[in-house]
Amino acid sequence: MEKPQIQLHQLYFLIVKTQVGVGILSLPYSVYGVSKNDAWISVIISGLLVQLLLFVIWLIAKRNEGKDLFDINHHVFGPIIGKAFNFVWFLYFMAIGIIILVLYDSLIKLWIFKNTPRAIIIGFFIMICCYLVTGGIKLIAKFYVLASILILIIIISVTIGLKEADYYYLFPIGYNGMGAIIKGAKECVIAMLGFELSLIFLGYTKGTSKEKLKIISFANLSVIALYTFVVFVTIVFYSPKEIIIVPEPVLYMLKEYSLVVIERLDLLFISFWIVIVATTFSSYLFASAESISSIFFKKEKLTLSTLLTGVIMFSLALLPEKSLLIDKLSNYIGDFSIYITTILPGLILITSYLRRKKHHEKA
Repeated sequence: MEKPQIQLHQLYFLIVKTQVGVGILSLPYSVYGVSKNDAWISVIISGLLVQLLLFVIWLIAKRNEGKDLFDINHHVFGPIIGKAFNFVWFLYFMAIGIIILVLYDSLIKLWIFKNTPRAIIIGFFIMICCYLVTGGIKLIAKFYVLASILILIIIISVTIGLKEADYYYLFPIGYNGMGAIIKGAKECVIAMLGFELSLIFLGYTKGTSKEKLKIISFANLSVIALYTFVVFVTIVFYSPKEIIIVPEPVLYMLKEYSLVVIERLDLLFISFWIVIVATTFSSYLFASAESISSIFFKKEKLTLSTLLTGVIMFSLALLPEKSLLIDKLSNYIGDFSIYITTILPGLILITSYLRRKKHHEKA
């Protein structure tokens, strides 16, 4: 069965809309807690690290033209070990998807539906995302392009905070030391997760290798610019004593303002944010479904694997929650994700290189 293919501009929006998700609301708070007024520098450094990882991913895709992550694992490591690695990726994608669901539910209950059961909030969200994912990669890509206007709305909304900016909060630059900046960069890398799905998306994309490298690099640059801007605005809007006690600084900032016809800008922003989170979650749902299909089903049975994955995620996301447990789980999965997105691509690249070298020596 021939793979469906997407255009280069669709690849751009797939990556951007996957990377920009839940983290955009809490990123300034989490990074500022480590890097203080140098948090915006941490964002840039983390973006450069992600760019390096994207280059590794591009090299893998270049060596395995037309193959996605799961085909590459099978080709590089063989059928048995390849399926084992695919299962590790499945667990990773599932874990990220569940954390997205739990954080989404927590914020929605905190700001809008305080008494609505979790099963309702999470259930409807998963149903909509499953419907999108079962349409395949082409439909997902088209929807992401359509939803890209929401990124512009985010930028405009955050810009409002510059009306009361105090740029002295940025100084002295570098006062907290390089160690704090690097630690803050780790928080940013976790917020930028989604770039690793390029290992899947590149296998579906038309175009030359050079064109694909330009697109994924430009997508990452766009995310760096957006996150840097959001962190920058929150730093100059809040005083140092305020920002460390505001877990969702973007929402609290918008809550301060109102328009003639809109009283609560924060609630309007959340309505747009829900769609953004849905695109991020849909990407991980698609990745989970593809990985489980590569192990147990045929690749064309996307609907079955998507529904199965959705049910598993729904069940695990409804486990008893405690705020402290969620924080710990998020940290563990965050650390786990850094290892997965650095070690496994590196292992794939090195192994594929050694296999090719061994093949040439035999020839």
